[in-house]
Amino acid sequence: ANFGGGIRFRSQGGPANLGLTYTTVRSNIARFGGGIAVSSENASRPATVEIGLESSIANNVAGLDGGGLHLTNHAVFWMRATGAAVTNNEAGQFGGGIYAQTPISAYIGAPGEPIRENVASNDSGGIYFSSGTSPLDGTIVLYRQSLTPTAIYNPILINSLENNAADAIVLATSVDLGTVVSRHPGAVFELNTQAALDALPDGAYRPASCLLAQFDCGRGRLIARDGGRIEAERFTATYLEANSATIDVRDSLVNGSMAFFGGPSGRMSIHQSTVVPTPGDPRPVATIDSDGRLELRDSIVSGPYTQLLQIAGNPIIDLSQTMVPSLAGVPTGANVILGTAQFSGQFDYRLQSTSPGIDALPAQYDRVDPRGTVRGINQPGVCGATGTAANTRDLGAFETRNGDTFMSDRFGDLMGPQSVREETPRAAIPDNPQQNLQSAIAIANRSGVPCPLTKVQFRVQHQRPSDLQVNLVAPTGHVYVLFNGSGDIHRSYSVDLSAEPINGEWKLEVRDILPGVSGTLESWAMQM
Repeated sequence: ANFGGGIRFRSQGGPANLGLTYTTVRSNIARFGGGIAVSSENASRPATVEIGLESSIANNVAGLDGGGLHLTNHAVFWMRATGAAVTNNEAGQFGGGIYAQTPISAYIGAPGEPIRENVASNDSGGIYFSSGTSPLDGTIVLYRQSLTPTAIYNPILINSLENNAADAIVLATSVDLGTVVSRHPGAVFELNTQAALDALPDGAYRPASCLLAQFDCGRGRLIARDGGRIEAERFTATYLEANSATIDVRDSLVNGSMAFFGGPSGRMSIHQSTVVPTPGDPRPVATIDSDGRLELRDSIVSGPYTQLLQIAGNPIIDLSQTMVPSLAGVPTGANVILGTAQFSGQFDYRLQSTSPGIDALPAQYDRVDPRGTVRGINQPGVCGATGTAANTRDLGAFETRNGDTFMSDRFGDLMGPQSVREETPRAAIPDNPQQNLQSAIAIANRSGVPCPLTKVQFRVQHQRPSDLQVNLVAPTGHVYVLFNGSGDIHRSYSVDLSAEPINGEWKLEVRDILPGVSGTLESWAMQM
């Protein structure tokens, strides 16, 4: 067969859906899509395939592309069920497991190792994703579900054809990865960024913190070449390479070596991160060739190492406010602090109170971080405080000072919100517009003011939620309307409370404005 050795699935005349449960598509051969080939008639008539419970695409062969699966032309693909897998497939050219070409959408979040032991050339044994010739973007979302880790150990290659305005975009959160290669302009990989969080489907794990000992926000090798782009946050990178391309890493652990071959448009930036070279590795921590720009800011480099940087050519080096254990390989004029980081443990990269990284920023020094927030010195990290006290940190990634937990996500430049949660007893909502239910949470002994955007959540049982009006009442008596009868009542509400004191009695006020149906308030919570 040309397309789809096992199944060729297309939509014609309307949307089409194929779901496989307890099914194996095995040992088929085609030029494209040895197991399954999927394409849609157009965007309004998509062909959707889901590899469901205990189902797999296995041991199929494609003479050219897509050993297991071939996705094109607005195809939609899902793999989220337990036991779903694309495994042991082979492609003669690209995409041993999956070949995808824009415009397509794919969501891969099955527990375990859903894409494994596939083989292809050109770094694309697992997934090959290309912009093709279409002017439309495409997206693959890699994610994990709550408490069920997902690992994709086969290589992923994101490729964009030259002179094509379309982007092949892979968005990932909290997934263990083998190697991701982003090649050519328009090949974009974003891991744990806001765009990746926004793209997550229902049921996905949205990390509020990252514990490096468990690697629960993912790890892997990141390589960008020939104009490709990679952005990673809250991630453990075991290798970084940028070759005439862009890599931006922040709030992360670089546990291994780095190689940078600049090119005129190349950039590698590492901000608010901890760099831990491989023990006993005789190579420099970072090898830098050609031109381009290297930024290593507001970070910690832990030793020992033979040499920090090995530089050839004339790259732009921005090495500032970073603690290093040795000056070997540190360029003349770099703004570094010489000292050995005193971490709390082998995989606990918080600084101890005696570390020279504590309070290391000089007085009167402010820096704007990649998010545009000004960071200052020696601040308690009170969310919502004004001036340089707002979410500031001392030098060092993953820092918690003296055992405190105010930076609860362990990342130096962003304090975890102060959480105030109380599961209130069930309370009846008066079925009378002249009355209301008020449930209170009392906060005491907190410093500062609430976060500029405080999260408020509540749950009610009511057959007609449109009858309800829900307000938040501050200790000052100011009323903030949360729900006024329209939209989904059970959602997270963001409220600007930066003008309010944090301490005092906060009340959730629920009023039933149309009598006839009664209900109850189950619980409510604030995250400040």
